[in-house]
Amino acid sequence: MPITGPTSYITTVPLFLNHWEDANEIDELIVLDAVACGQTADVDRARLSGLFTTLTAQRDALEAVLLEINLGYGTLQQEKAVLQTAVIKFNRKVRSDHGGTTYERALEVAPNVSDGRDKFQGPLRRTRLLWTTLNAWRAAQTTPRPALILEGGMTLAQFSTAFDALVAQWNLVEEREQEAALQRGRRNDAQDEIYPVLRVYRLKIQATFPAGSAIVETLPALTDTATGTPEPGALSGQWVAASTNASLTGTASTSSTVVCHQIRASVTEDPSVEDESVVAEFALGTPLTLSTTYGLTVSGAKAHFRLVGITADGHESGSEWVTIERPV
Repeated sequence: MPITGPTSYITTVPLFLNHWEDANEIDELIVLDAVACGQTADVDRARLSGLFTTLTAQRDALEAVLLEINLGYGTLQQEKAVLQTAVIKFNRKVRSDHGGTTYERALEVAPNVSDGRDKFQGPLRRTRLLWTTLNAWRAAQTTPRPALILEGGMTLAQFSTAFDALVAQWNLVEEREQEAALQRGRRNDAQDEIYPVLRVYRLKIQATFPAGSAIVETLPALTDTATGTPEPGALSGQWVAASTNASLTGTASTSSTVVCHQIRASVTEDPSVEDESVVAEFALGTPLTLSTTYGLTVSGAKAHFRLVGITADGHESGSEWVTIERPV
């Protein structure tokens, strides 16, 4: 399978390691020149294996932090829904008890759950300030009036605590996003270190063994040499409340060159091929169905899935993304 993106390194490098082992059994140990490979020391099979171990660890670390971000956003959605409802109830209570006053005229429009940080938090901050001011006014009356409590029993203190928790959660998610950016860079650096080794290995084998020999003919591909793109399959899916998982159903590619299918997932806010993970692989003829909670383990979380058909020479074609959101 040629290198076509981050996902392909995980399947391509083991092919080179297996081939290198076979080559070492035929001839003296194959060693690559350090300078040609962009390394500080000559490269043998053990060195490539170590680089691949590093890449795998970096890939896994990136996937882990992306899932943390995904779950963090799910928690945010839950907290946003609670606070949005609280603002609506506060407005209703103020209109009922203080209609026609400056307090009613100072009410904030409840933000949408889909709003970004500044747009969502602004109305909450101003609602908390108004609530604080209103409670003080009520307490200062000749006949003191009790502090305003929302339908369902939420107090100003509880609203304030929930708002502070939202801010803290948003801070945590943004910290994790920065961590993901750094981890993505580390993964890419590891890939960039491996690629020239694979390229030079192919040249070394072709220069060491006779043209047409089995070891030359079985060299793993490094670049995509396919002349045609297979037809993409299709994927559909939905959240199933009864079984608390996502149910995905694929329609196979009609291209005869496709030898297997994968379902891949992205848990970034917008789906990204660069950050996708393989969550299932299907041999040709296998029903393309999957029940999964990948990226959807908390209410409010969202994940994107696509079906990828892969040819024998590693060419691939993916379906449109299917986005599934676990209800709050």
